[in-house]
Amino acid sequence: MPSPNAQSVRDHPLYTLLGVLASIVAIVFSYRSLAPDQVDRPLAEQYLRHYYSSVSKDPSKCCYDDLDSAFLALNPKVSRASYVHFFGQFSHIDVSHVRPQDNGYFSARVSYFRDGDPEPNVETDRFQLKCDETTKWPTQTCGVDDISIHDVTNRFR
Repeated sequence: MPSPNAQSVRDHPLYTLLGVLASIVAIVFSYRSLAPDQVDRPLAEQYLRHYYSSVSKDPSKCCYDDLDSAFLALNPKVSRASYVHFFGQFSHIDVSHVRPQDNGYFSARVSYFRDGDPEPNVETDRFQLKCDETTKWPTQTCGVDDISIHDVTNRFR
């Protein structure tokens, strides 16, 4: 039988501190899951340049998976085969003039180059970029590998 002066483990200040820390961690994790990182302009520019550089090298191996599932559900004609066919016709694709818009959208000038064509086909496209679930850790921020294209308005659509 414990003595009347003995403290229970739950009354110990360290136990209370651990409980407070656990509560803080839970709050941070729930906040992060409710408010994912926003994509800023430098990161959007870096992502779009990486995306188009990679997709023009080999669209059968790259980048279809960067299209958000919500985007694919709203655009059933954008299959993996149509994606590979579309991007397979370009020798390289350049991105410039990335500018922020509203609601996580960015506009960008996209230049599509085909072998043998004297001039690229240039258009201004609109992208909504979002961070994936992998950025929910409190110490991790959104990076190029964490982004997906949630919406895009261009001639492919």
